[in-house]
Amino acid sequence: MFESCLICTEFSDGLERLAQFVPSLAKGGLKKIVFLHCIPVWESTSLTGVDPQAVAEAEARLSPALAAIPAGVEVKIEISSDRPGDVVPSLVKTHGIEVILVGAPFRSGLEEKLSGSTALGISQATAIPVMIFRPQFFSIFTQEELSLRCANLWRSLLIPYNGDGAADYLVEQLKVLVTQAPPQSKLRFSLLTVVESTGRKEILATHRQAEAREKLETIQAELENLGVETQIAVEVGDSIEEVFRFASHEDVNAIAIATLYQKNIFDWTVPKLNEEMLRRSWLPLLFLSPKK
Repeated sequence: MFESCLICTEFSDGLERLAQFVPSLAKGGLKKIVFLHCIPVWESTSLTGVDPQAVAEAEARLSPALAAIPAGVEVKIEISSDRPGDVVPSLVKTHGIEVILVGAPFRSGLEEKLSGSTALGISQATAIPVMIFRPQFFSIFTQEELSLRCANLWRSLLIPYNGDGAADYLVEQLKVLVTQAPPQSKLRFSLLTVVESTGRKEILATHRQAEAREKLETIQAELENLGVETQIAVEVGDSIEEVFRFASHEDVNAIAIATLYQKNIFDWTVPKLNEEMLRRSWLPLLFLSPKK
C-alpha cells in the first residue's frame, strides 16, 4: 500500500530492530526506507551542541539497514538534534515519504496530557498516515517472526466503522491508498460496526443492526471493485471491547483509524473510540492524519 516510509526510533521503542529487516520491508512493497533518530542537544557552561559520541553510537545501531539493500530499494539514515515533530515534515517533503512508523508506550489520559505524545505530535505535524507501534510489539517476536511481520505490516487491516465523519474520511482515504498500491499488493480489509447495547427494545436494536449491515455492504462492494478482499461484521456491545475481541479472533495486522481536522489547531481532537484505541490497543494502529 506504500512505497516509501520514515521509521522514527528513540531506541526505547523497539523500532531500531527494523534496521535488520530491510529486505523483508522491501517484500511488502517499500522502495525507499528512511530511519530517523533524534538526539537531544546537550549543554554545559562552555559548550552547547550534539554529543558526537551519541551520533556515532546512533549511526552504528542503525547501520545494519545498510548491510543488505535489495536492488531497486533506497535506504537512508538521518540523525537529528531537532525534535521529531520539527524535523519530520522536512524529511517527508525531501524524501517523498508516504507513511511514518513510530512507537508509543501505553499511557493514561493524564500521563498523555502531562508528557505529550511523540506519535500524536508527528500526526499533527504532517498530513500523511502514521503507523503506531507499542514497544512490546517488537520484543516478543523472533527474527523469523519479525521478518514475516515486516513483509505484511498493512496487508490486513481492521476498520472500525461507526458512520461518523471520521469513519467516512477513513474509508475514503483508504480507497485512495488502495488505488496507489503496488500491483502485487494483496490487501484484505475487515469492516466492523458495533451497535451499542443500550437496553432499548429488541426491535430497535435489530433495525440498527440491519441498517449498519446495509451501509457496510455498500462499502464492501466499493472496496472489492478496487481489488481489495473485504469482509464485514456487525456486533452488539461495547465498541472498544468488541473491536479488540474481533481483532483477537481474526487475521489482522493492524487497526486503521482516523480523525478530522478543525479550523483551529487547538480544536484538533480524536473521536472517543479512536482515542481509546490509541491508549489501549496492543495491535499496531494505522492512523490517517487529518488533511490540513
